[in-house]
Amino acid sequence: MNNTLINNSLNKGISYLAYRTLIKDLLIQEKSTGNEQSDDLLNYSILNNKRMDRLDKTL
Repeated sequence: MNNTLINNSLNKGISYLAYRTLIKDLLIQEKSTGNEQSDDLLNYSILNNKRMDRLDKTL
């Protein structure tokens, strides 16, 4: 059971590079992930993107 769940999750997942590209593309469109869109969620996404940029510099 657990192996099936893990395997299904891994098959549906995306790489970190694909995730970062998705986030940057959404921010260009002034959108956040998810169905609900708001200025607050967009601002959180912008802030988190800046945090990920800083983290990427340390890797």
